[in-house]
Amino acid sequence: MADARGGARVGAGAKPRTVTDATGEAYVLYSKARAKKETHNARIAEMEERKISGDLLDRRSVEQDADMAARTVKNSLLGIPERLASILVGRTEKEILQELRKEISITLKGISDELDTAN
Repeated sequence: MADARGGARVGAGAKPRTVTDATGEAYVLYSKARAKKETHNARIAEMEERKISGDLLDRRSVEQDADMAARTVKNSLLGIPERLASILVGRTEKEILQELRKEISITLKGISDELDTAN
Protein backbone atom coordinates (compact mmCIF):
# COMPACT_ATOMS: atom_id res chain seq x y z
CA MET A 1 0.00 0.00 0.00
CA ALA A 2 1.33 3.44 -0.92
CA ASP A 3 1.82 5.96 1.79
CA ALA A 4 0.01 9.33 1.91
CA ARG A 5 2.76 11.05 -0.04
CA GLY A 6 1.77 9.47 -3.31
CA GLY A 7 4.76 7.29 -3.98
CA ALA A 8 7.75 7.87 -6.19
CA ARG A 9 7.64 10.77 -8.64
CA VAL A 10 8.50 10.29 -12.26
CA GLY A 11 12.14 11.16 -12.80
CA ALA A 12 12.95 11.23 -9.10
CA GLY A 13 16.61 10.45 -8.52
CA ALA A 14 17.54 10.92 -12.18
CA LYS A 15 20.58 12.99 -13.12
CA PRO A 16 19.78 16.53 -14.27
CA ARG A 17 19.43 16.91 -18.00
CA THR A 18 21.83 19.19 -19.84
CA VAL A 19 21.06 21.53 -22.69
CA THR A 20 22.05 19.79 -25.89
CA ASP A 21 21.64 22.75 -28.26
CA ALA A 22 23.47 25.69 -26.71
CA THR A 23 23.96 27.48 -30.02
CA GLY A 24 20.40 27.84 -31.23
CA GLU A 25 17.98 30.74 -31.23
CA ALA A 26 16.79 29.89 -27.71
CA TYR A 27 20.30 30.35 -26.35
CA VAL A 28 20.67 33.70 -28.12
CA LEU A 29 17.36 34.91 -26.66
CA TYR A 30 18.38 33.65 -23.24
CA SER A 31 21.73 35.44 -23.47
CA LYS A 32 20.07 38.72 -24.49
CA ALA A 33 17.54 38.46 -21.65
CA ARG A 34 20.27 37.68 -19.13
CA ALA A 35 22.41 40.60 -20.35
CA LYS A 36 19.40 42.91 -20.05
CA LYS A 37 18.73 41.66 -16.52
CA GLU A 38 22.38 42.10 -15.50
CA THR A 39 22.45 45.63 -16.95
CA HIS A 40 19.26 46.46 -15.05
CA ASN A 41 20.66 45.08 -11.79
CA ALA A 42 23.90 47.02 -12.28
CA ARG A 43 21.97 50.27 -12.84
CA ILE A 44 19.91 49.66 -9.69
CA ALA A 45 23.04 48.94 -7.68
CA GLU A 46 24.67 52.13 -8.99
CA MET A 47 21.60 54.20 -8.11
CA GLU A 48 21.49 52.71 -4.60
CA GLU A 49 25.17 53.55 -4.14
CA ARG A 50 24.62 57.12 -5.33
CA LYS A 51 21.58 57.44 -3.05
CA ILE A 52 23.53 56.21 -0.03
CA SER A 53 26.42 58.59 -0.77
CA GLY A 54 24.00 61.52 -1.12
CA ASP A 55 24.61 62.08 -4.84
CA LEU A 56 21.08 60.96 -5.76
CA LEU A 57 17.92 62.41 -4.22
CA ASP A 58 14.35 61.22 -4.16
CA ARG A 59 12.42 63.01 -6.92
CA ARG A 60 9.25 63.44 -4.84
CA SER A 61 11.18 65.03 -2.01
CA VAL A 62 12.88 67.48 -4.37
CA GLU A 63 9.56 68.36 -5.99
CA GLN A 64 7.96 68.99 -2.57
CA ASP A 65 10.87 71.19 -1.49
CA ALA A 66 10.77 73.15 -4.75
CA ASP A 67 7.00 73.63 -4.42
CA MET A 68 7.37 74.87 -0.86
CA ALA A 69 10.14 77.28 -1.90
CA ALA A 70 8.07 78.64 -4.80
CA ARG A 71 5.06 79.19 -2.53
CA THR A 72 7.22 80.95 0.05
CA VAL A 73 8.68 83.30 -2.58
CA LYS A 74 5.28 83.98 -4.14
CA ASN A 75 3.53 84.70 -0.85
CA SER A 76 6.34 86.90 0.42
CA LEU A 77 6.55 88.97 -2.76
CA LEU A 78 2.78 89.35 -3.02
CA GLY A 79 2.73 90.79 0.50
CA ILE A 80 5.00 93.73 -0.36
CA PRO A 81 2.31 96.05 -1.81
CA GLU A 82 0.08 95.71 1.27
CA ARG A 83 3.00 96.48 3.59
CA LEU A 84 4.13 99.52 1.59
CA ALA A 85 0.87 101.06 0.39
CA SER A 86 0.31 103.38 3.35
CA ILE A 87 4.02 104.13 3.83
CA LEU A 88 4.56 105.39 0.28
CA VAL A 89 1.67 107.85 0.14
CA GLY A 90 2.95 111.39 -0.39
CA ARG A 91 6.60 110.37 -0.85
CA THR A 92 8.88 111.51 -3.65
CA GLU A 93 9.91 109.14 -6.41
CA LYS A 94 13.37 108.80 -4.89
CA GLU A 95 11.97 107.95 -1.47
CA ILE A 96 9.56 105.42 -3.01
CA LEU A 97 12.44 103.69 -4.83
CA GLN A 98 14.47 103.57 -1.60
CA GLU A 99 11.56 102.08 0.34
CA LEU A 100 10.86 99.53 -2.40
CA ARG A 101 14.51 98.44 -2.50
CA LYS A 102 14.62 98.24 1.29
CA GLU A 103 11.41 96.20 1.51
CA ILE A 104 12.44 93.87 -1.30
CA SER A 105 15.80 93.27 0.39
CA ILE A 106 14.12 92.59 3.73
CA THR A 107 11.63 90.24 2.02
CA LEU A 108 14.37 88.33 0.18
CA LYS A 109 16.38 87.97 3.39
CA GLY A 110 13.25 86.66 5.14
CA ILE A 111 12.67 84.15 2.33
CA SER A 112 16.27 83.00 2.53
CA ASP A 113 16.07 82.58 6.31
CA GLU A 114 12.75 80.71 6.07
CA LEU A 115 14.06 78.32 3.43
CA ASP A 116 17.28 77.73 5.41
CA THR A 117 15.33 76.77 8.53
CA ALA A 118 12.98 74.54 6.49
CA ASN A 119 15.90 72.44 5.29
